[in-house]
Amino acid sequence: METIASLFKKRFPEPTAIQSKAMPVLLQGKNALLVAPTGSGKTEAALLPVLEMIHGKPGISCLYITPLRALNRDMKKRMDWWCDQAGITHAVRHGDTSVSERGKQRASPPQLLIVTPETLQALLVGRVMRKHLANVRHVIVDEVHELMNNKRGTQLSMGLERLAEIANFQRIGLSATVSRPREAGKLICGERDFSVIEAGKGRELDLEIIKAYGGEKKIFEKVKEIIEKGEVKRRIVFVNTRSTAEALATYLDMEKVPIDIHHGSLSAEVRLKTEEGLKGGETKTVVATSSLELGIDIGGMEEIIQFNSPREVSRLVQRVGRSGHTMHLRPSGKIVVSDYDEWMEARAIKNKFEAGFLEEREVVRGAMDVAAHQFVGLLLDNGRMNVDDAYKILARAYSFGLKPEEFQRAVKQLGRERLIFLNPDNTAAIRQAGREYYFYNLTTIPKEKKYLLRDSSTNKIVASLDERFVATLTPGEFFSSRGKVWRMIELSSELLAEPASSADFIVPDWVGEDIPVHREVAQEVGKLRREDGEMHGEKIIPDEKKILVEIAKESVILHSCFGTRVNYTLGRILQLRLAKKLGAEVAVATDPYRVMLKLPFPAKKEWIDAALVPDDLEFDAE
Repeated sequence: METIASLFKKRFPEPTAIQSKAMPVLLQGKNALLVAPTGSGKTEAALLPVLEMIHGKPGISCLYITPLRALNRDMKKRMDWWCDQAGITHAVRHGDTSVSERGKQRASPPQLLIVTPETLQALLVGRVMRKHLANVRHVIVDEVHELMNNKRGTQLSMGLERLAEIANFQRIGLSATVSRPREAGKLICGERDFSVIEAGKGRELDLEIIKAYGGEKKIFEKVKEIIEKGEVKRRIVFVNTRSTAEALATYLDMEKVPIDIHHGSLSAEVRLKTEEGLKGGETKTVVATSSLELGIDIGGMEEIIQFNSPREVSRLVQRVGRSGHTMHLRPSGKIVVSDYDEWMEARAIKNKFEAGFLEEREVVRGAMDVAAHQFVGLLLDNGRMNVDDAYKILARAYSFGLKPEEFQRAVKQLGRERLIFLNPDNTAAIRQAGREYYFYNLTTIPKEKKYLLRDSSTNKIVASLDERFVATLTPGEFFSSRGKVWRMIELSSELLAEPASSADFIVPDWVGEDIPVHREVAQEVGKLRREDGEMHGEKIIPDEKKILVEIAKESVILHSCFGTRVNYTLGRILQLRLAKKLGAEVAVATDPYRVMLKLPFPAKKEWIDAALVPDDLEFDAE
């Protein structure tokens, strides 16, 4: 079998910048976070030194952790050539892995195992697989930035410390460009020494912002026009939600524009077919959500269209970076906007990118629910344990962030819920209910019941739909999925439907889809509003510092350029204070640029003034 070094020379003329910097460090066994943009070769920069080091070693020597099942599948295909040529065994393990394949992995574990964060949680407590994990000497975590500001990252960080109780391993993280790389590195390394290795920062983008004002139909028509005019082999039209993806793809399909669709609620078979078609050139245009934003290897796109603002600078970089997928090509994209707000936001994001801004992502720390779950995991790992010993293990994780007394509160809650035995000597042991609790909560992703959509004509699963949407359908009703129209036949444990043709259909929605707009982007929108207003002689403009309040009978609108989270908080404060003052319910809705209140009777200015600037509330627009 050939060495990885000789295989590299066959495959690539020369190493990329991140490969030149990272490979010597990783070959020394040091912990590191590799930070580089899409298409820079950072996957190979991390993977190939590890393959060199695990060559000939038995058992699971390396865990490769990715945040998406689709990435797992893609990574397996990318590794096939290297591993087959070098004689290294490798496999994928996730929730859909067959019973027979799991049996093979228990009997003869691969040297490299590709998993999700949730799969690691299951493997840690498996009687046989846990023994195999004791051989792990390297852990690679891909797309670290996607795990930074959510509890999946928190859970993984503690899970790695549980793994460290039975294995001594090198930690390697891969991330797109982030504003706080040390924070990202701590997520996987804790307080251990690690290097941040960066390359390719400051890559330029060519961006064109195109107006298509006039409602949904107008922007759909503009996207159709761009697609039909462009003579390219492969393009992605990125949208922000699965609902938008379905609406746009269905419109294009009805207009006889050849397209495909890709998002997380479509079946694995459908997504894989789309990925292979796009990579092979059979598929020319795909409407996609962030499911194609991450590192799935589909090659470089010749055109990227962003449907309305991407909401975040980091998403713009990831998505447009899909074009010019190699470092010597300059990425370019078009942002098509449907109204003034979208136009302003797209301009603001472009400005912030050009100024070198990226949204800060922070590790979620101090999550007591995750810490409680991981404590139950430790009891499954080790049997009866002293609570203080468990605290010391989990506290090594940067994401832990709990004081001893806070952790004790979480442990006592587990005892009250009868999930563990809590003994007077400060030891604990697992109950059967605790075992069930652990496996039911392997994922920190909020649970929403799903219904599988089955095509009656092929008997194949097409997608999954949220219970909330399915509950609105009745037999015979038309709806869209996978960019096509369907007619509902019946609902049992699955939703059975048949392909149909109708201009009157319902677009499904899914829980928790909206991408938040950060305060810095919203503030830039306010600045642009002020500059545009001054240019046209307008005097009263809500900008980055001023709030404009409009009152129309029972409705109150605060125009406030403070972003999704600030406006949400402000809206809830105003709702609470007004409801308390009026002794009646007050409805509230927010977006990144407005707080909208609905009172039970006509509003008075003094009520809003008192609620907006109370004595006990400090609010600094700076």
